[in-house]
Amino acid sequence: MPKNLKLTFANLNRNYGFLAVNGFILFVLLNLVAQQCSTRIDVTRDRLNSVTESTKRVLSKPGNPILIEAYITQDLPGEVYSELQPIFYQLDEIKRIGGNRVQLQLIDPKDDESRTRAERRGIQGREFGQSSDTEASVRLGFFNVYLQSGEKSAIIDLIEGNQIVTDFEFRFLREVKRISRVDDKPSGIGILHAKGGLETQMWQRNQMPDKLNMLAFRTVTEQQNGSWTDVNSGEPIPESVETLIVGGRPELDEKSKYYIDQFLMNGGKLIVMIGSFDFDLHPPDPRMMQMGLGSSGGFAFVDQDSLQKINDWLKAYGLQINGHILFEPNLSAPELDLQGRYIRRMRNPAWAVYSHETRNFAANQPLFQYTGQLVLPWFSDVAVSDENQQSGVKYTNLILSSNSAVIRDSASLALKDMQTIGSQEQDIIVSQPLPLMIEAKGKFNSAFSLPIELGKDQVDTNTKQFRPGQAAGTEGTILLIGTPYLVSDIFLGNEQNMQIFQLNAAFFANLLDMLQGDTDLLAVRSKVASIPLLEGPSSITLFFVNQFWYEKLFQWFHIVTLPLLLAIYGWLRLVRRNRKRGLTTEAAQ
Repeated sequence: MPKNLKLTFANLNRNYGFLAVNGFILFVLLNLVAQQCSTRIDVTRDRLNSVTESTKRVLSKPGNPILIEAYITQDLPGEVYSELQPIFYQLDEIKRIGGNRVQLQLIDPKDDESRTRAERRGIQGREFGQSSDTEASVRLGFFNVYLQSGEKSAIIDLIEGNQIVTDFEFRFLREVKRISRVDDKPSGIGILHAKGGLETQMWQRNQMPDKLNMLAFRTVTEQQNGSWTDVNSGEPIPESVETLIVGGRPELDEKSKYYIDQFLMNGGKLIVMIGSFDFDLHPPDPRMMQMGLGSSGGFAFVDQDSLQKINDWLKAYGLQINGHILFEPNLSAPELDLQGRYIRRMRNPAWAVYSHETRNFAANQPLFQYTGQLVLPWFSDVAVSDENQQSGVKYTNLILSSNSAVIRDSASLALKDMQTIGSQEQDIIVSQPLPLMIEAKGKFNSAFSLPIELGKDQVDTNTKQFRPGQAAGTEGTILLIGTPYLVSDIFLGNEQNMQIFQLNAAFFANLLDMLQGDTDLLAVRSKVASIPLLEGPSSITLFFVNQFWYEKLFQWFHIVTLPLLLAIYGWLRLVRRNRKRGLTTEAAQ
């Protein structure tokens, strides 16, 4: 009997049909096992079909169950459905990670009952065109996701500006955090309003925004984290403010400095975004305004008086900003410019693109863990004041320039004029990377030895008693950045600059969240497309362009030499033609 079994199995092993059937069964079983596994692999370049660890952070926190109803029309043209496909994959991942807390329903509103259900949720259909070789038609489609947690709900639109959104995961987690908040308390973020400082004012659509205005960023951030607190210069800082933004070139009186000082002594966090130089924006060309392009940069100069006043304030805490206008010829951001009748992208050395690849970020810093790129526009370097360092404070360089950065004390910021920066005689190339962002954290000493006199109508609610040093159990934090234009409204003029705004807004929002102790959305917010760098002209080309004799030679070549060569060529043609005519005449005779 054993011999017969052995012979039978030996025959089966040589039977290709039997082996094929077993291989197919094994393939099916392996797929069933893989389907049950919790690990999936996303092979797309931009990780479109997967979610970040932010989803796990948000959904792992205790809270009410989350109902997700995705009202998405399924019968769509192939190109539209392919753009929606990543959202389906992400919804599937959200359900898998959320487990029992998440209830997901995919609804295709094809009949009246499902459409009525969508309308009860506050969702309206959207008309979209569909055409074929023989006919064109207009249909009603649904592209929304309804969320409900407890008594609060939210609706996420999947179409914005006639395009499918590419940041669905972020929008979903933002709404989940919003509807999960117990109370709508302020965000803990304040902004100081002072003469010459950053503002968040409304501006007209047909009017170019001021370069020191950051209304768009404030609006987006308030939707996510709650309202900001406006702090006027010379007034006490409310107790609800945990992080205060001071930016621009603010003129701070003694009371403002005192309130900021005591805010810091009580464990407050300061983000100081200072510009050491000023410049004007030229009015935009009417043709550029029609195409959504903004103003061009004018002449930049260092305002020494304003800079000295700011440094007198900062040096009390061991910091200062240098009066330099910095350029990065090799790490320039692209900017749209109108050349004749055509739009082209040009390098803007005044806007530096920094990343992990260029090694400009400090290593092992949680702030840069998910940051792909950061664009510093119109920036200067900052430094630690050696003679004013405080012993209980740790100073850390967070962002450094490259080894090829260029220093100037005045310069034209017009794109055409900046193309040769780095190759001119007046350019000063840095000998080593310069700090562009510094963190000072620890036990500060007050810049005031005694409390100042306050008016009867002004009560210092944040510091009921004067503190000459850091309050027990607290640490003060100052983040000094060498540009106030990081999230300026000036970037909202066109799609190219909007991408820069999105990169910087993601970084700055992550910075605010980290200072507030919230790290849930750091990963998903940083999921922003990167900016490709433009190659500059070769060093040989720049050498000839910058030579005075070459420019004169080039001019005289066009004025004299080129017409002379054309005249000689024409004379030779005439001589040759006349010779041929003479030979023909002689032959005829």
